[in-house]
Amino acid sequence: MKEVSRRNFIKGAGIIAAGAALTGLAGCGADEGKPDVANATNSTASLEWVDEADVVIVGTGAAGLSAAATMSLENLGSALVLEAAPEELRGGNTIASGQIVFCPDSPEAAIEYQSALNGPYSVPDDVMKTWAEDICQNVQWLTDNFGGDYEGNYYDEIGEFPEMPKAEQMPSYLHEGKSNNQATWQLLFDYVDGTDTPIYYDSRAIKLITNESNEIIGVSTEDGRNFKANKGVILACGGFESNPDMMAQYMPAGFPERVGKGTWYNRGDGIKMAQEVGAQLWHMNNCSGNNLGVKALASDEIDARTSVSWQTNDYIYLNERAQRFINETVYELRSGLQRHGKSYRSGTYADLDLPTGAWAVFGQAAFDAGTLFSKNCFAGSMDYEGFFKTNQEALDAGVIVKCDTLEEVANATGYDVEAVTATVNFYNESAEQNKDTLFHRGEAMNRFGELISTPGHENDEIATKPFDLVKLEPPYYVIALHGQILNTQGGPKRTAECEIVDASDAVIPRLYGAGEMGCAYPYVYNVGGNVSEAISSGRRSARNAAALEPLKA
Repeated sequence: MKEVSRRNFIKGAGIIAAGAALTGLAGCGADEGKPDVANATNSTASLEWVDEADVVIVGTGAAGLSAAATMSLENLGSALVLEAAPEELRGGNTIASGQIVFCPDSPEAAIEYQSALNGPYSVPDDVMKTWAEDICQNVQWLTDNFGGDYEGNYYDEIGEFPEMPKAEQMPSYLHEGKSNNQATWQLLFDYVDGTDTPIYYDSRAIKLITNESNEIIGVSTEDGRNFKANKGVILACGGFESNPDMMAQYMPAGFPERVGKGTWYNRGDGIKMAQEVGAQLWHMNNCSGNNLGVKALASDEIDARTSVSWQTNDYIYLNERAQRFINETVYELRSGLQRHGKSYRSGTYADLDLPTGAWAVFGQAAFDAGTLFSKNCFAGSMDYEGFFKTNQEALDAGVIVKCDTLEEVANATGYDVEAVTATVNFYNESAEQNKDTLFHRGEAMNRFGELISTPGHENDEIATKPFDLVKLEPPYYVIALHGQILNTQGGPKRTAECEIVDASDAVIPRLYGAGEMGCAYPYVYNVGGNVSEAISSGRRSARNAAALEPLKA
């Protein structure tokens, strides 16, 4: 089973045999004929174990792979990995990330910088201390153990927030200097794939198994298989951005129907499993990358979204009242006016405003300039079949609609024709004068959204370069805009040693967390911070789980 599962799907006769064995031992669910996992977890003596290891790891993102790699590198014992996705869609959010590794120059500087980013949202001192110590080791660890080429290959030599203390000691790095190429994730995966650690794909973990002493002794999967952990379980299975119910519950009111542009398998499974054994949650209302995106697949089954990659300026955004509602440049990743979906206004970093419904209206130049569908998303990074590679493909699929008149724009969007006409005409008048009196689009601004032309800001660093406004003329094109995020940060609260705790802050025995599911960031974080924290927390959780005494038979 181990050799089969390490590089291949678990399917066919293996699943049938394991399922049949468990059905006979644990009894059948009344409705579906599947093993009754709930009953199975309450009666461990009769369980059939498909496989066992010292440490069971859930997830194949940077956190899970770093944990698995640490187990092997340091000869800490055996491990096995469970992954909800099929093999070709493995990798969690890490595989769709920019592969940036945040690695401060010193732990002391890192604590000061990150504490300033945390603002009023405090994190325990011991958690901050181990976070800082571990994250500062990541580039050296990746270089020494996996052949990472990071030296001198900066993404940025200073912190993403230069106004914060110690920002000059906050560099971030790229393997071989390349971004959005899965490179850092691939270093980790290639190493783990070359070990004896089995990876079980199509194995969605849904329940933690406990013994009479309430210790975590294993994990059950959706299809009724059970995996035994002789020392501990590490939940490294990401957030909940692909779970609509959890998004509606935990995200701020007024931002409906947001989904992630990362993996489709971050469905909050680890959070729900931890809750069932009494885990306390934290940072649940903090997400990253709040933005407007577009549907990137014609499929009705998969809601894949990506950022809009504008290469010209002949476009505007309309809300449900057919009005412009913001300087559209703010939503552009290239603009420098946002940090992971948060922009500075009213004295703080706040989530970008997302109307409940919006459309982009754009011209022929934007349509011809190149695809609107950025590849910095899960479907794009995986080169998933059906991902729009050209605007024509989206037009053919009906995701982009061509309109010869403003009346047709109104019909396509469902908006009032008079309101659409008034908004477009007013914008065109502004473009003729090259002056956006509503939102100052096209004018140079600093990173805080303040005009460089304002007295006192003449020498500020420019976040948006000035450009000429462009009139919208027929033919027009429209595309629906949808709320999207990069990832959620909340999950089970954990100690400095990555132990998951209950409502009274007592450690839940033999249960650990790593990665963005309950990570240390309560508010704002530096670019590359999630990938880097996943690497370091995966490493620490593996060491601590492996140090436990094995369960007694």
